[in-house]
Amino acid sequence: RKKSIDMEKLSHWQTVAKKMAHELKNPLTPIQLIFLSVQRAYRGDDDNYKEKLEKSYEMLQSEISGLRRLVDSFTKFSSLPVAKLDRADIIKTAKNVVQKYQSFDHDHEILFVNETSQDTIYWNHDVGLFSQVLANLIKNSIEASHLSPSQIILSLFSDETNITIEVLDNGPGIPKDIQHNIFDPHFTTKEKESHAGLTKDFGMGLGLSVCQKIIYDHGGEITFKSVPNNTSFKVTIPL
Repeated sequence: RKKSIDMEKLSHWQTVAKKMAHELKNPLTPIQLIFLSVQRAYRGDDDNYKEKLEKSYEMLQSEISGLRRLVDSFTKFSSLPVAKLDRADIIKTAKNVVQKYQSFDHDHEILFVNETSQDTIYWNHDVGLFSQVLANLIKNSIEASHLSPSQIILSLFSDETNITIEVLDNGPGIPKDIQHNIFDPHFTTKEKESHAGLTKDFGMGLGLSVCQKIIYDHGGEITFKSVPNNTSFKVTIPL
């Protein structure tokens, strides 16, 4: 029943995202071109006014870039690809994701632990989409640490019926008052950065809702528990 409600909610948000992407996309280019023409049309010798025009155009460019990223996020979310299930080694899929983060992120200790007694477990899954899920969970753990070095462990367990993948970190945790919103589309705890009057949004809040849909498409579920210094996301999928 919960899965049905979650899928219905996701479907509703995908419809909204598609409409928002369409409505936002159309006016961006004309606005940009009109302001550029105003800037270039000025032939006066008022240096202060020229400087204001240039700064205003820089601000406009930055805000339009932010809106374009938002449009791109909405577009991708509204047309998520259908999972194409192929028989592949889930241990290899998980290990590859961890190794990619280990290769370029040296501020955190990122580990892969195979808690099974097997070297390979073949399971029908979309390698690209499932890798996206695991990468997003690791990325969230990294960003939640607020630049403080932390340990992130991706562990893989299995029994006769299920595979469980856990991403555990020792970061600050998710505040209790927002935990019930954590899978809601467009809900984010990521901070915004303000510089020279410009606002940069570090997250559109679509990552976990996308993860949830991909996992549902694989017949699994995602749960989490979080307290300070211990946050765990578990993906459970039937064999």
